[in-house]
Amino acid sequence: MKKYRTLFASTTISLLLLLCAGEVSGLNVGEKAASPGQINWLQGEGWTWTREAVDAQITQYIAINILPGTSAQDIASLKICEELGRRYNGRVKFFGILGHEMVADEEREKYQVTSIPVGLDPKFSVTGGFLPTESVALPFIALFEEDGKFLWRGDLVGFNVAFQEILDGNFDFETAEIRNSFFRRIDDAVQKQDYDTALIVLTEALEKFQNDEQFIAFKTYVYAEFKNDKTSALNTINEALGAQPGNVNFYNLKLRLLDPETDTEEIDKTYKAMIQNFGTDSHMMYNLARKLLMPDDENGLRLELGITAAQKAYENFDKFEFVARSLALELLGDAFVRAGRLDLAIAALEESYDLGAPVRDVTLCQKKLEKCRQNYAVGSSLPQKAEWIKKDQ
Repeated sequence: MKKYRTLFASTTISLLLLLCAGEVSGLNVGEKAASPGQINWLQGEGWTWTREAVDAQITQYIAINILPGTSAQDIASLKICEELGRRYNGRVKFFGILGHEMVADEEREKYQVTSIPVGLDPKFSVTGGFLPTESVALPFIALFEEDGKFLWRGDLVGFNVAFQEILDGNFDFETAEIRNSFFRRIDDAVQKQDYDTALIVLTEALEKFQNDEQFIAFKTYVYAEFKNDKTSALNTINEALGAQPGNVNFYNLKLRLLDPETDTEEIDKTYKAMIQNFGTDSHMMYNLARKLLMPDDENGLRLELGITAAQKAYENFDKFEFVARSLALELLGDAFVRAGRLDLAIAALEESYDLGAPVRDVTLCQKKLEKCRQNYAVGSSLPQKAEWIKKDQ
C-alpha cells in the first residue's frame, strides 16, 4: 500500500481527504475491479461481485459515489444519486463510500437521510486501482457493470450523459479509455513525486476534455497539496468558475482553499456569487443560510449574506412546502434577532408559527416568538408583516 503525506492544511480546515488506494496503479475500461473488502455499512446492505450475487441482482450496473467527507456536500450528492436511481428505474444501483474508519453518531445520522447505502472503507479497497493521486477533491461516480467491469468515472452531470449512452448502445469506449489513460498517467507521475509532469498531463487532459470537473479538481489538488502553490490553485478554480458559473462543486472547492482568517473578503465574494447563481434553488439556499447563520470552528457568522440566502429560500419554496417555508422563516427570525431587528424577527416568527403549526412541532418557535415580544421596545406597536413575506397565505 502506498500512502501520501498531507502537505496542504490549515489549523481550521483540511483541503482534501487523503485516502489509501490499492497496489494497482489504474484500471482499464472493461477491466474488472477487485472485490470489495470488509466495508462498515452505516445503513443498507453492501454488494459483492461474485457470480452468485450478480445472478441474484436486478440491476445491470453498479455506481459508486465516492464522497469527499464534507457532510453537506456528501448528502447533496447522495440525494442526486437517489433521484437518478428513480429516473433510471432500477437499471443502476448506487452506493456511497467514505474513506473513513469511523463516523461520529451525529454525523452518522446525516448519512441516513437517503435510501442510498453508505459504507466506510478506510483503505478504499473497492476503488483502489483507479483513484488518481489517492484523494477525493469532489464527489464523483465510478460506474461498473454488474460483474465489476469498470466503465467510467466522472461527475454527476457527466454520469447522466455517459449512462444514457450506455443504455442506448452509443457509449464511446475508445474515448472513455483515452480519458481514463490520463488518470493513470497522472497517478503514475504523482507516485513518482513528479508533480511538474502531473501538471503537464493535466493540462493535456483539459485541452482534450475541456471543463472536465475531475481534471480541474485534481489540477487544483496538485497545486495546493504538492506544489504548495495556493495562488495557482485558486487561479485554476476561478478560471473554471468563469467557464462554469453554475458548478456548485467548484465554489465549495474554492471555499476550502481560502483561509477563513485572511481571505474573508474573497470568501464573502464567493458566497455572494453562490447566492446570485443559485438563488432560485430553495433547498441549496436554506442549507447555505444555515451555514452562514450558524457559525462553527470553520465558518464565521455572515449575518447579511445569511439573511439574504434565507429570504431566497423562503421565497422560492413552493407555496405548499409548509414545513420548509416555516423552517426558513424561523431561521430568518433568529437572524433578525442577532441583527437587533426585533420587529422583523417577530414578523418572521409569527409567520413561521402560523405556517408550521399544522404540520410540525413549533414549540421552540413559539418560545422564541414570546421572548421577542417581551423584549420588544416598550410603547412600540407590534410590527406589520414584512414586505418580503408572501401574500399568498
